[in-house]
Amino acid sequence: MAAVLPQLAGKHVLVTGHSGFKGSWLALRLVQLGARVTGFSLDLPTTPSLFDLAGLNADLDDRRGDIRDADTVRALMAETRPDIIIHLAAEAILKRAWHDPVATLATNIMGTAHLLDAVRSCDLAPTIIIGSSDKAYAPAAAPLAEDAPLGGADPYSMSKAATDMLVHAWRHSY
Repeated sequence: MAAVLPQLAGKHVLVTGHSGFKGSWLALRLVQLGARVTGFSLDLPTTPSLFDLAGLNADLDDRRGDIRDADTVRALMAETRPDIIIHLAAEAILKRAWHDPVATLATNIMGTAHLLDAVRSCDLAPTIIIGSSDKAYAPAAAPLAEDAPLGGADPYSMSKAATDMLVHAWRHSY
């Protein structure tokens, strides 16, 4: 990990979905490595939450908003101008995806599109890491590889496959 420290120290890192379980652990580690962290997410998902228990509010720039709101995301990019973006904001609860597939599509696909378009419209060139899922791939008997065919037989899986396709198209287009 020592080689990572100089690369992150002082860098401005935006983490979407920073108040969720994985986002909180990531934000905590980034702060420990010396990054200047801005987090963007909906309100805390649980009480208690890892975000609160770790006292992260004191260690980073905690922003609340909805990734589905293009204007809010564009304003966030224009104001914060991050060096690195780690996009974890998503509807990841399968039961919620089944009960409200349209909201899942809006969050997972359009939320990612709003983020990428905001970066483009603000003329930024950050390193961007997009969180995905093994559910984006078609079922396979063998271990999955990055070039495995995309799939998606349920709302959540399809939204993750479509998000991967969106990122691919955006990278090649812009």
